Parts: sequence; C-alpha cells; structure tokens
Amino acid sequence: MEIPPGGSGIEQRFRIERKGWMKKTEDAVLDVAKSKVDRFGFKKTTVDEIAKEARISKRTIYGHFKNKEDLFVSLFMKDDALEVKALEARTRINRP
Repeated sequence: MEIPPGGSGIEQRFRIERKGWMKKTEDAVLDVAKSKVDRFGFKKTTVDEIAKEARISKRTIYGHFKNKEDLFVSLFMKDDALEVKALEARTRINRP
C-alpha cells in the first residue's frame, strides 16, 4: 500500500482540522486583543489579560504570535483587510 505524498488521508485530514482550530484560536485572541486595546490602549493591554479573557494560556498565545507587538501587528493587518473589503464592497455598490 502506497502512502500519498504529504501523508495518509487521516494525517492530511488531521492537518486540515488542526489548521481550522488554530485559525479559530488566533481569531479569538485577536478579537479579545481588539476589545482590550480599544478600551485601554496598546501600552496598558497585557498578554496576561488577553489570555485570561480568551480563556487560554499565555503559552498558547505565544504559540501563535512571537510577542505582544507581533500580536498587535496581526490585529492591525486583520482590521485593515476588513476595511479594504468593506471599501471594495461599497465601491461595487456605487458603480452604475
């Protein structure tokens, strides 16, 4: 029996499911970070507070992001991408 490149079907499915779970975790962290930074600002928002509110460990956060700055760069990039999509949608609606 030959195993396909990239592993067996089970291994590939596990990788796909894990990526989905990791994306959900990352999105949850970014959502909490956004609410904290909107309320308290960058300097007063701590990774400890984000982890506590997201109900995950700091270690999990640092598994997704190198440091606090990397977390917030990711947050700002996500927000910018959402704003661009909204602007594109408004532009399409306003075209004759």
